[in-house]
Amino acid sequence: MYAALLAAAVFLAVSVARPKGETLEITYYDKQNTRRAVQVDLNKDDEFDLFVKYEVFGEGRLLVVIKGGEAWVEASECHNQICVHMGKISRVGQQIVCSPYRVFFAVGELKFGDAVI
Repeated sequence: MYAALLAAAVFLAVSVARPKGETLEITYYDKQNTRRAVQVDLNKDDEFDLFVKYEVFGEGRLLVVIKGGEAWVEASECHNQICVHMGKISRVGQQIVCSPYRVFFAVGELKFGDAVI
């Protein structure tokens, strides 16, 4: 029991020590089944639909919300909803994955020369 508490405390300390992210990097496959990668500014509140396609699961939609420096998947048409239940991310290195639709979200730092939408 003490080992679990210690592990949880270490995990929490490492998570809080990470700097706040500035960008949300999204990698996905569009309706033409072409791989896309975009960066979105985490400091601008936004809400948008991400339309995706995968041969196995067909076309789908994810509702992505960015608010107050945090990002999350509000809704998804995938069957397991794991991406929705992963919660909010805001610190560098945190990720959300929707494996049925092959969508990957990661919080990153803004680097010189990066284009951000």
